[in-house]
Amino acid sequence: MDNVPIKDSHDMFQILISLIPVIAGGFVAIIGALSGSLLTYFLNLKSKQIEIKREKLEKLVIAANRTEKWLDDYKNTKFLQNNLDLGLNPIEEVRYLSALYFRQLNSEVVKLSKASNKYISLIAECHVDQLKTGSIPNTFLEKFGTVYGDVVEANSNLLKKASEIATNM
Repeated sequence: MDNVPIKDSHDMFQILISLIPVIAGGFVAIIGALSGSLLTYFLNLKSKQIEIKREKLEKLVIAANRTEKWLDDYKNTKFLQNNLDLGLNPIEEVRYLSALYFRQLNSEVVKLSKASNKYISLIAECHVDQLKTGSIPNTFLEKFGTVYGDVVEANSNLLKKASEIATNM
């Protein structure tokens, strides 16, 4: 086939007009590909952030539950002369996880921390009396239910609020 020269500007205009849908389609395809990639990236990023927050919340809940066990072990080391290596009180882990990731739990964490400290103080005071007298003082038995009940209640409230957070993630 011979190359047919364009006869006039009208033919040139017709060719350009016919190319507009092809060019527009190309731009739409490029924009679609880029926006799809960006959307996928941001959805994956959001999903990963939620996964990390869930893991941190799970660690916080586990540490809160370990706090009650740690307090019981602390009591046993003082009153029963068990030489357990207690390590750090897990309430510290609860505090830092709350401060870093879940500030909405701070009031519940403070309540659990105060209740734990009150319980530790009761045990320490009664342990000193036990060392002097050779027996666990009656004040421990009188105060134990109330003080330990505060720990259980504070922990329960913390876990309930953490459950609400997990549901809303």
